[in-house]
Amino acid sequence: MKPRTLVLSVMTAAALAACSSAVSNTTPERPAPPLAAQAQAATGTLTITVPRTVVDKLRGPRYISSATATAALFIDTNARAIGTTSACTSGSCTIAYQTTAGPHTFKAEIANSANVVLAQGEQALAVVPGSGNNFTITLNGVAGVMTWESNTSNTSGSITGVYAVEDASSVPITTAGGSSSFDNGTLSFGTSAFGFTSGSPSFAPPSQATPDATGNNYAFTAACGTAAGTGTFSVTAASGSSTVGLTAAQLSDVAATYPSSALNVSGMHTYSCTGGAIVDNQAPPQTLYLRTTASTVVTGSTSVEELSSTQGSATNTSSSILTLLLPGTWQFVPGTTGNLTSYTLAATPDTKGWIFDGSTPGTYDNGNWTFTFEGLNTTSAGTAVIKASLWVVTATTTAVTSTRLVAEGAASPAFTPSTSATTATVTIASPGAVTLGASQYLYLEVYLDMTSGGGLLSEESISLNDNSANASRLVTPPFFP
Repeated sequence: MKPRTLVLSVMTAAALAACSSAVSNTTPERPAPPLAAQAQAATGTLTITVPRTVVDKLRGPRYISSATATAALFIDTNARAIGTTSACTSGSCTIAYQTTAGPHTFKAEIANSANVVLAQGEQALAVVPGSGNNFTITLNGVAGVMTWESNTSNTSGSITGVYAVEDASSVPITTAGGSSSFDNGTLSFGTSAFGFTSGSPSFAPPSQATPDATGNNYAFTAACGTAAGTGTFSVTAASGSSTVGLTAAQLSDVAATYPSSALNVSGMHTYSCTGGAIVDNQAPPQTLYLRTTASTVVTGSTSVEELSSTQGSATNTSSSILTLLLPGTWQFVPGTTGNLTSYTLAATPDTKGWIFDGSTPGTYDNGNWTFTFEGLNTTSAGTAVIKASLWVVTATTTAVTSTRLVAEGAASPAFTPSTSATTATVTIASPGAVTLGASQYLYLEVYLDMTSGGGLLSEESISLNDNSANASRLVTPPFFP
């Protein structure tokens, strides 16, 4: 979201009000008042364009937040909106209004579906009689969220990275030029230190006054402050007050709320210093191996086995597929040798996969999940892909039930199975942050999809418990417990 352009088309007309007195034989008729003394009506429409959503936070620019659901227009100091609309889901918002010719101050705001303000603006204009009074109002984005994006480099005493500034609907705020500002003024950043026994941590630069012109994120440096700095710290963010905004009475009229001056800090890492040396407290990615070990959660089903952070000690091919090399999909079922049953991918799990019994409440960062398949084969023919589906599930002793589908049938590049070992990598690209609650688990199912074949029997065997670099495994994004 950047300076918002609101196109306002105005058409005016003079309304002549005839005034007369009672007519008698002795009293002449009074003349009509001059035109300049009469009220002149002005009507028009306010149109706000709402573009499609852009997922990549580095893409821009954006005029109106893609989360826009409602818009309201006020004229001068009137506490009542001159016009509102909630028809903002088809790409634009249009507001009809009526006022009088002459100088006016137009104010506009847009809000999301929860009626939280995303942007505001005002402009003083002279509306003249007649048509053609078309003009634009620039809305400035209201910062509501500061989101940590990544670390980019580090030295012994400091870590650099980038963050995003977003509206209340987590849409990045951008601008068409360097003159625009955030509607809620300059953003200020600081640190909240825990147990610092020496030095004072820092986050720089300490403020941000202008949205980035092209939608890029903002660079930062987190540091221990001194060579003796010791302790842990997090980052805080706050805004000023609205620079142009609507009054409390005007916002109340349309039941809109303005974001708090204390910005929501989303996903920001904490950092620790020891004798001036800084480290990121973010937990590392987890590497989970596909084991032949029975699940300690789903104990009543032999077709569910463990995902484990511990590798096995020997190659095991007890989970394998036997298929004619013809197009079709087959599932690797734990503990089933030579599975002959074809399978249709589904959005719900079938309790034939691997569950991470060691799952704990927390959030996996929004990043790539990578499944590496290591297989042993008896025939080299045909073309295949490996597919994987990943869920967050709850579990009983005999079944798993989906609470969130993370990825359905994510596929590796196509390959021809080798007669020795086959490796294929499935990437689940940034599905969003994945949160596990109490008694929820990661659960994985794996499939072989033959896209072409030579009509020969071939057994595709998944390699488990291989205590080497060739173990089948799932690598997660960083995890926040």
